[in-house]
Amino acid sequence: MESQSVSSNNPTLSSNANDGDNQTQEISRNTNVSQKTNTKKRKERSIAWDHCVKNIVQDEEGNKETFAICKHCELQMPADTKRNGTRGLLNHLYYRCESSPLRVVMDKSQPTLTQSMMGGEVKISDFNQKRLDKMCVKWIIKAEMPFRTVEQPDFKEFIHDLQPRYKISNRRKIAKDVWSLFCEEKEKIKSIIGDLRVSITTDTWTSIQNINYMVVTAHFIDSDFTLHKRVLNFCKITSHKGEDIGRCLEEKLVEWGISKVFTITVDNASSNDVAVEYLKKQLRKHDSLMLDESLHMRCACHIINLIVKDGMKELVDSIEAIRNCVKYIHSSSARLDKFREYAVLEKKDKMSTIPMDVVTRWNATYIMLHGAYKFKGVFASLVEEFTPFKSYFEEGRVGPPSDEDWEKAMGFAHFLKKFYDATVKLSATKTPTSHIVLKILINLKIEIEARIRDKKNVVL
Repeated sequence: MESQSVSSNNPTLSSNANDGDNQTQEISRNTNVSQKTNTKKRKERSIAWDHCVKNIVQDEEGNKETFAICKHCELQMPADTKRNGTRGLLNHLYYRCESSPLRVVMDKSQPTLTQSMMGGEVKISDFNQKRLDKMCVKWIIKAEMPFRTVEQPDFKEFIHDLQPRYKISNRRKIAKDVWSLFCEEKEKIKSIIGDLRVSITTDTWTSIQNINYMVVTAHFIDSDFTLHKRVLNFCKITSHKGEDIGRCLEEKLVEWGISKVFTITVDNASSNDVAVEYLKKQLRKHDSLMLDESLHMRCACHIINLIVKDGMKELVDSIEAIRNCVKYIHSSSARLDKFREYAVLEKKDKMSTIPMDVVTRWNATYIMLHGAYKFKGVFASLVEEFTPFKSYFEEGRVGPPSDEDWEKAMGFAHFLKKFYDATVKLSATKTPTSHIVLKILINLKIEIEARIRDKKNVVL
């Protein structure tokens, strides 16, 4: 009773109590609304989700990955909102899914805008399946890619994104197209050189599988006085006998329709003398010889090669000692890392490498000697401080190189530079070289004589 009288007699207190109840109810309603808002599923706004179903997959470690399954073809695609987005889904619905109502059927006759890679010029071009096939074949040839590249899923997807209308060929079709392109280019060259005087160079060698090969190269000047070089054939040959070489060369000249031969340049080998004499007889029958006595040209680079190889015999041990050093650091990644550690201590560029030479190519030996001399101090430190390197030469190998070996090798390398530069000049294919041969050989003779007269020279 007292409580009721107090409440009725004090309207202010009653009002405050009612306000408190109202505030409590309001807070409760707001909390419920907030909870409903947080638990409400986010609405997907992209049109892609009207045609795809989201599928969340959890692996054994508890990691979740989101996928989307197409309602029309049931293809499953990555659909993580942060990593993938919906662009891939839309591309599938617009261009790939055959059953999608959103599929865009492009008009094949409609031209498209393309931009030239060279000058940036924008031009209109029509979609052409055959033209793109030819470009693909040229890329495979020039990049030396395997034919199966076109069947790799990632490559096919990449091409489809670039041009959805292009249907890429399989490896068998690519192989046929490569041969067709070769035949096409062959006919072009035959039409050009048919009425021209052609100079021929040829070389033969034996592979490590004991298979004999021959290469035939044509050099000619077109109507615009531009010098051209074309490799006509790279083929197997029965043996290195002169008559076999001559017959094979004759067969290739007939195949290419070449009857007007200006010169034939070959190495200084007796078998090549027999081969050229055989060809002379055949060409005389067709009365197509222009310079009978000058048909046979001897390769100047091969002459230089013989001179250098003869000189290298005197320094075989010094060169072999340095070659073994280079061979050691290239034999494993651990040894190369150790070499680079010592290179840093000697204040040398640790990323520089010394190329390994090819024993049969003296120019590669010159490059190796020139590169190895820069690390002379590094190799000396390895001998003194790194036991495995020193033990490497205690197994019957020549080396490690002494100071005298380094001096002889580098003296010879400086001498070789003259021959190296001469070989580079005479090996040019885009400019004539016949007019500079005599001058280069005379300069080399003068250089040799000057070295012989030099008493300080340890090589000659």
